[in-house]
Amino acid sequence: MTAIDLLAIALGGALGGLARWALSFLGPIRGTLAANTLACGLLGLCMAIGIEGFWGVFLITGVAGAFSTWSTLAKELGGLIQAAQTTSAAVTIMLNLFLGALAFWAGGAFGAWLL
Repeated sequence: MTAIDLLAIALGGALGGLARWALSFLGPIRGTLAANTLACGLLGLCMAIGIEGFWGVFLITGVAGAFSTWSTLAKELGGLIQAAQTTSAAVTIMLNLFLGALAFWAGGAFGAWLL
């Protein structure tokens, strides 16, 4: 890993973190779902078009890595379970997994279309 890679990760991470914070207006569970879904779509797009080097590290590790938020999802699920809202917790995790996979596929399909 080079100094340029570290810079790419730092810049992408800052951008992804700020974008994640901007989604907080949607509320805890919706904002997390939106962030995880969009990050998966970005990853699918990047993988399909073969982004590597500086831009790969910037977009995949930096932006998508900081934008997606599995730790916040775990916190929110824990809160739902503690509040005995197990159905809501199950729906939340299923939506994150399903929409994330769907967004990854859609991003990949869009990337293939671009090429």
